[in-house]
Amino acid sequence: MNAPAPANHNRDAVIKDWTDAQRNAAEWKKFEAQKRSEALAAIFGRVKPGSNSEDIGYGWTARAYKGTEYTVLKNGAGDYSYIPAILAQLPESTWNTLIRWEAKLNVEVYNSLTEQEKQIANQFIQMKYSSVQLELKGPTNNAG
Repeated sequence: MNAPAPANHNRDAVIKDWTDAQRNAAEWKKFEAQKRSEALAAIFGRVKPGSNSEDIGYGWTARAYKGTEYTVLKNGAGDYSYIPAILAQLPESTWNTLIRWEAKLNVEVYNSLTEQEKQIANQFIQMKYSSVQLELKGPTNNAG
């Protein structure tokens, strides 16, 4: 059984404020999305892909943008090896430009490099640290 941590009222208050803010942020995000959806329906009816504008009176104009996201699908093996055979059916001027291949770092391989090898690789790698994530887990009851 875990012994309770010594009371630290300032820490506990900060944690409570954070968890309250986290819960409120999720509720407000959901609320904002619902109200945005209602406003879009009231102004535009149905939003078409691309840019939409509507005069709403008194010099105000509502604008909405509905984007389209395209994804290149991987095959069952989790790679793109099947794509060249399909691209070969298109005119050469198309298949050379239809897909933009992006370089992506294999972090597992990078982490296995020696420090000297990392210095070499770092000539073309930029690292940025993400914001720190925080999770609180409650105690578990091991009595059984």
